[in-house]
Amino acid sequence: MQLINSKFYNSHLNGIFIRRCKKISILYNEVCDSFFNGIDVAQISDKISIKSNSVKGLGDFGIDTNSKIGGLGIIVGLSDNVTIEDNKLNNTTDTAIKTEGCNHTIMKCNYVDGFGKDGLKVQGYAGMLNIKDSKIVNNTVKNKFVGRTDGSSYIIVHDCDGSIVDGNTIIKEGNSVLSTEENGVKVIALNGMSPNNVKILNNTITLLNTKGIYASYSDNLIIANNTLNCLILSYAENVFIQNNKIKRANQNDTVIGIQCVKPHLCLLKDNEIDSFYTAIYIDVGNISKIIKIIDNNIYNCNFIPIRIKNDSLEKSIKINTLQINDNYCDGYNMTTNTFPSYCCTILGNYIKIDEVIFKNNRFVRSGTDLPAISGIFWFHNSTDAKISRIVYSDNFLDGNNAVLPNDASQFGRLIGRVYMKNMPSYTTDFINGDKIL
Repeated sequence: MQLINSKFYNSHLNGIFIRRCKKISILYNEVCDSFFNGIDVAQISDKISIKSNSVKGLGDFGIDTNSKIGGLGIIVGLSDNVTIEDNKLNNTTDTAIKTEGCNHTIMKCNYVDGFGKDGLKVQGYAGMLNIKDSKIVNNTVKNKFVGRTDGSSYIIVHDCDGSIVDGNTIIKEGNSVLSTEENGVKVIALNGMSPNNVKILNNTITLLNTKGIYASYSDNLIIANNTLNCLILSYAENVFIQNNKIKRANQNDTVIGIQCVKPHLCLLKDNEIDSFYTAIYIDVGNISKIIKIIDNNIYNCNFIPIRIKNDSLEKSIKINTLQINDNYCDGYNMTTNTFPSYCCTILGNYIKIDEVIFKNNRFVRSGTDLPAISGIFWFHNSTDAKISRIVYSDNFLDGNNAVLPNDASQFGRLIGRVYMKNMPSYTTDFINGDKIL
């Protein structure tokens, strides 16, 4: 069945409504000012192609925002092999493009400007196992507004095993701040099924006062080569965060560049993080095993670049390896705090780490009359916390009135070499290591 080059204006229900057909093609149509949904397709066997349509100005039923229904631009349900490509959608009260319970979907090269709930959404269906294989690529999604109070994201992936979110442009024009939550890309469970094997690649996210990328309860997650304002992960396993450019939008934006809550296996590598209070913050939990922070460049950090902490006070936290190597940080802009600024802190109760490796990091301090700078600070006044072995080697610290790590005597073995510049004072607690001034 094909529906081509038709116009549907001021429909009292849906612009286009199709059920229980085979091989549907909806091409070059125009839907304008429908009272319900724009294009509504479900229970199609074999294949669906929705290309080069225009959908705009969708209204909906109801007076109270929470009770309103309709307002979806393009909705496809309970169908497989779906391609939604090169469509233009403007001012949909609800989600612009949504698939529900569909395997093997492609959303490609669509243009969305103005939506009231979510921009592009892929989700499972209640009672189903995870849907399979979704691709959201090369779309432009702009300008969320409050059409629904439960809206959250420009692009959102629920309950999908094998999703790729690649090459999308996400933009919020103007300086307005919404009262509802607003994420650039969001990956999260909905019907009790975790979204696994997700790749978020090469996206440009230009938003203010929002979460650039937010992912929760996801296994095998790759986030790489994105440009955004911040990144937040929660309860994610096997996480790779690499080669992203993350910059705080303004002083009202979030204060943490990358925040990981209870990661299991986590690698942060080759990221550029600019203008945050804290660049990298890891809240460890009893599922955290291996954390590696390697080759990151941190600029204009005005407190502590790297922080490891147990915020939830979970007990019996056992980390095999914490590795912090080859990172570069400059531009400490602290002018009001009177305590030392540490390159890295490891704090919190009940944390036990087999080995900490802190090697080949370079921390350079700018400005004058600033508080002291120290390499690494750990477990001050913490309960039942222990590191069995620490390797502290070949780090370079350049700052004013800096001090070396304290409380080193609580470790079984501390080895390594640190190079210092412009640091006239240091403590004597650094054991089995060379002090070079």
